[in-house]
Amino acid sequence: MTTAIILIVILLTLAYFYLKCPVMGSFSTLIATVFATVITLSYYETIADLFISRGYGADWTLTGCYVIVFVLGLAIFRTLADMLVGGNIDLGKPAKVIASLVCGLMTGVLFSGNFLIAMGLMPVQNKIAYTRFPADKPIVQSSPALPILNVDGFVIGLYSWLSRGAMASDKSFSVVGADFLTKCHLNRYRVNDGAQMIASRKSLVLPPKAQKPLRLWTVPDKGSLAVLRVGISAKSIVDGGAGSPVKFSMAQLRLICKPADQADTLRGKGIAVWPEGLLKNGTFVAKRLEDMVDENETLGVKDRILWIDAAFKVPDGQVPVAFQFKQNVMADLVGIAPTPTSAEIEQGLNADEKKPETPATP
Repeated sequence: MTTAIILIVILLTLAYFYLKCPVMGSFSTLIATVFATVITLSYYETIADLFISRGYGADWTLTGCYVIVFVLGLAIFRTLADMLVGGNIDLGKPAKVIASLVCGLMTGVLFSGNFLIAMGLMPVQNKIAYTRFPADKPIVQSSPALPILNVDGFVIGLYSWLSRGAMASDKSFSVVGADFLTKCHLNRYRVNDGAQMIASRKSLVLPPKAQKPLRLWTVPDKGSLAVLRVGISAKSIVDGGAGSPVKFSMAQLRLICKPADQADTLRGKGIAVWPEGLLKNGTFVAKRLEDMVDENETLGVKDRILWIDAAFKVPDGQVPVAFQFKQNVMADLVGIAPTPTSAEIEQGLNADEKKPETPATP
């Protein structure tokens, strides 16, 4: 079905370009689509947060904002292009046919890619919906169910490339959006079991840096694991939490890592790492990505904050720079160096009198 959607979108776009667009109209529509894609991926989460923080839209907010921003962006940029180009410029039929085919094909790929990205953000997990990790099968990250034409991957790859180049900022999409499509589809894997796709962007808290919340543990059969102590606010999303009680799957936790010599910023390019399990009272508990986390498997709730020790296998030469939760929440770990654990560090983290500090929302 996904392949049929892609082909239909591309064929309809080609037909529209051939029948309706002159040469300059074809080119300007393609450019407008690129600009609309960039604007959408840059700002849809920020706009969605305005609604999420007020309790509107719930899990559908991200999808709705993605579609609305893309459609409005395309309409605005297309109108501006028409104003700049002016009247039709006739360069002959061969030029029109070539422009229609080339620009129409590329625009069709962008249209269908954005459509699949929006579908990947939908809080729906069934056999009909497009999903890279079907809910009726165990998660195998190395074998996602990709469409024959990986158009959403092309769109994300294009935007990631732009985010590292001319559009580079303090937070590169290639870092904070590392493995973006896997993140989207894993995030909704257990949505049918009550694992919401979103939370308040203020829902994560970390212990103070002085308490060494990011530690290195040696676990039998696993080797050295990076273990992060993180708290999840057990309040309603409107009140700055992740729901009460907090419900999430292991697939909704991930670290973003960068090479050690580049780990002082969120620029450049990063990789996403999903957890191997949890630590409870110093004991490692292996977990699958599809597993829901029971409160009894965590460190418990204190002052309406659910504390967990999430354990990750970080590749050699990489350093964690961010922790992400669900679809839209991130805590900045830049400047928090992984430290080999010790009895003193663990005692300090477990001391009741220690107060957590809320990390600045990136």
